[in-house]
Amino acid sequence: MIEKFIKNKISIDLLNLDAVAYDDLEEIRNQIVECIDLFHEYYFTVENTKVGVRKYSSNEQKTINATVRTMYNDSPFACLENGWILGNKRIHFCFNSPQDFSLTYSEMSNVTWHEVSVFFNKKCSFCNPSGFYVGVDCNRMGEFQELFKHFPSSQKKWQEKLNGYIESVDKLLRDKLSDSKTNFLSELDKDSNGEIDMIENDFNKIIVKNQKKIVEIDRSYIQQFVRISNYIKTKRANTQRIFDSINSTKNQKELEARVGLVKNQIHLYEQLVFHSISMVSALLSDDMITFYEIYEVFDKLGIYNSNWENEVSKKLTGIGNKLNSLLIAIDNLENTIVNEFSNLSYITSESFSSLQHSVDDQLKGIQSSISVNNLLNGIQTYQLYKLNKKLLC
Repeated sequence: MIEKFIKNKISIDLLNLDAVAYDDLEEIRNQIVECIDLFHEYYFTVENTKVGVRKYSSNEQKTINATVRTMYNDSPFACLENGWILGNKRIHFCFNSPQDFSLTYSEMSNVTWHEVSVFFNKKCSFCNPSGFYVGVDCNRMGEFQELFKHFPSSQKKWQEKLNGYIESVDKLLRDKLSDSKTNFLSELDKDSNGEIDMIENDFNKIIVKNQKKIVEIDRSYIQQFVRISNYIKTKRANTQRIFDSINSTKNQKELEARVGLVKNQIHLYEQLVFHSISMVSALLSDDMITFYEIYEVFDKLGIYNSNWENEVSKKLTGIGNKLNSLLIAIDNLENTIVNEFSNLSYITSESFSSLQHSVDDQLKGIQSSISVNNLLNGIQTYQLYKLNKKLLC
């Protein structure tokens, strides 16, 4: 009866929860929780099928914030001359007089019923805390006594039943979230060694190999290149920390947002590696226009001053529950960086083919595993994940 009542009330099939899509499970859980407060309606209209509630006026509805329900003619309530109104938490006794009062259902289960004299008539009734008697037909007194006597135990069974369904939904959510985490982690860490799959920072190897040539051109460039290399190293470490945080996500939406941010981080890391290698290759091949185009963008973005990435590194180490707010800040800044990189025109210039050969030569010289064409294609075709800030709030 419980399953049928809830299905008719809010269109949830409690006996078929396994078939519910993950995205709908959280909403269904919230609806089941709300159903706990519907017990009084279930008890008086389903479990006790002959019980109903009298219709009452719109003014009375407004006063107690209740909803009109159908009254069955053979209900014990039908014999009442004055109004009993079943609210969500209390029974309201409305006589349109100063004696109006209300009792909780638990209080009603404990009242003492007995015969009283009311205007020379015998009535069966109970005494409310103010001493005012509410009369009922004595022939129906037993029905009232039984009705409220069993209310607390029936309510407890109702709550236990719904709590069981809530736990079933929670288990489904946990299982499906765990499966999603496993799939995402496998996608980002194909060899399952706990480290996110990212290309090597071969920029550092290239500047070490070509240190003498760079010094001959301008010694100060070495310091700038070292700062870029350190920035890239810190970026890689921070991306790993965010990747590690995927296991702590609490729901599917947060998980998808976290994974999207990690992929954005990988995308930015790859752009940093690619453009930094292109910059030093341009310098070594005397393509100073390309060199300064990249150099100026790096300068504008503050990459030579790696305070931001270092600050992020510190915060990621012990930020705890405030991680989502930090991730939003990271996403905002790094969208700016990606946009600046997208404005670099050297990739589409006529001289890029020559630069590409120079980059290939540099990578071969250090036996790099990076393929310029594959890396460039990946950068150009990546669809940046657009973060819905509400998912992390």
